[in-house]
Amino acid sequence: MEISVDSANKEDWIFFSACLSSQTNYEYRGNGSLTYALCHLPNQLSAYTAEELIEQVRTKVKQLIPFLQVPQLDGPEPMLSEKVLP
Repeated sequence: MEISVDSANKEDWIFFSACLSSQTNYEYRGNGSLTYALCHLPNQLSAYTAEELIEQVRTKVKQLIPFLQVPQLDGPEPMLSEKVLP
C-alpha cells in the first residue's frame, strides 16, 4: 500500500529540542530540563507562539541548570509565529 503525503501539509510542523547536538540535556528534579521548564511556565501553552515559548523555556532552563544548555526550535518560519495550541 502506498501512502502519499499532501504537499500542503509538508511544512506543518515545529520541532523543539532540549539542547544543541554538542550539548547535554541535564536532568532537573527527575525530568529533563526542557520537560520541567514546559511544565512550569507562567501561562498555559495556548498563550504562546512557538517563538515566545522557546524564549520562556530558555529563560527557565538557564535559571535551573548551571551548565550551558540552550533549548532549540526549528520549523517553517510562518509556523514559528503562530500559537502553539489553538
